[in-house]
Amino acid sequence: MIRKIYEEFVSANTIGVTVEHNGLQGGDAGHGGFVKIIIKDLDCTSMFLNGKQCENFEVTFKGTTERQTLLSALKMIVNELEDNTFINHKIEDVKDMTTKDINAEIALLETLRVHNVDNRNMGKRYAILNKELTIRRELYVDMGSTFSSEYRVQQVLKKIKDE
Repeated sequence: MIRKIYEEFVSANTIGVTVEHNGLQGGDAGHGGFVKIIIKDLDCTSMFLNGKQCENFEVTFKGTTERQTLLSALKMIVNELEDNTFINHKIEDVKDMTTKDINAEIALLETLRVHNVDNRNMGKRYAILNKELTIRRELYVDMGSTFSSEYRVQQVLKKIKDE
């Protein structure tokens, strides 16, 4: 028996994903086990395969161990992308953002957290953004303005060091 599922994922772009497989068949490709994955651009997806832009691609793995290593690889990819949403973010990265943009990003992070998309790096980014807002309030920086002078950077670093 072959199982085939399809789902569309919509955001600023839209992709259609098909997974087709026949479960564990026990053995190598000659025993008939397979997993086929098809990803199609349905709208506005910037997708590249082997360095060339494409509208869709299909990959098939045949055999039991191939299925298992594919699953392990997909789990690793999902874990990496979920756990490392923000890489190397520091307080200095947000000093030139407007207060309005900081508030918008905080709202986005809170929304992601409500939908159980939470990880260690998102928490760090959230803390950095909130710290920046607190410092701006203490320094009476106007809402919606940027404040990127050397004095500002020194004040931020001093505040962090004191905490």
